[in-house]
Amino acid sequence: MAIRLLPFRDYDEHDVINLFALANADVNDKLNDSGEGDAGAFVTVTAGDLDASPVGYEDGISNYMMGNHTIPHLGYNKYPEVPLKVEAAEKSDAVLGMTLRQTAKFDENGENLLRYPVKKDEYHALSPGQAVPIATKGIFMLDSRAIGTKKKDGSTAATAANLVPAAGQIAYLAGDPEGKLLFNSSSEGGAAVGTVLAVGSRAAQGPSNVDVHAGTVFLLKLEL
Repeated sequence: MAIRLLPFRDYDEHDVINLFALANADVNDKLNDSGEGDAGAFVTVTAGDLDASPVGYEDGISNYMMGNHTIPHLGYNKYPEVPLKVEAAEKSDAVLGMTLRQTAKFDENGENLLRYPVKKDEYHALSPGQAVPIATKGIFMLDSRAIGTKKKDGSTAATAANLVPAAGQIAYLAGDPEGKLLFNSSSEGGAAVGTVLAVGSRAAQGPSNVDVHAGTVFLLKLEL
């Protein structure tokens, strides 16, 4: 599942931005994929023109089965989407915040999520073009899928201390193109996003076909 965030979180809705959609190139294909469209990805603004219309209408691949617009004399509906965009941050990008929901086109069976709004909500997901809530402050528990392996110059992080969080360390933006974090070294990471408050681990639980993530978990005090 494309969710790096664990259930514990403590934040104020006034610190959440609901103006931007994830860029179509970063959208995950399915709910069980993991990538730039994950919940818990750190993002940066790529389109911020406030003079644009608050809603755009797209043709082609952006419409995700709203109807084929290339066949003559056949009606179709254009796909509405938010024109202000963000994408997963990397290297020294200016970080806007952290996504609280995943963005995906299809469920794990390849069914279009436009047709399953209840399931989409149950999985804390959004369809492409919908505004994704982005937290700028608060305390959040993340798992190891939020940790990157690349320094801001693109090379592999040299020391284990940068890959394993510890209480009191500063979290920095990693060089991975998926909005992930490194720790402890301002020389290897990009922009600072917050402080690690506590660290732990959990064992795998439940049936093997359910994504219950095992491994490192950590509390991040997000401050942007």
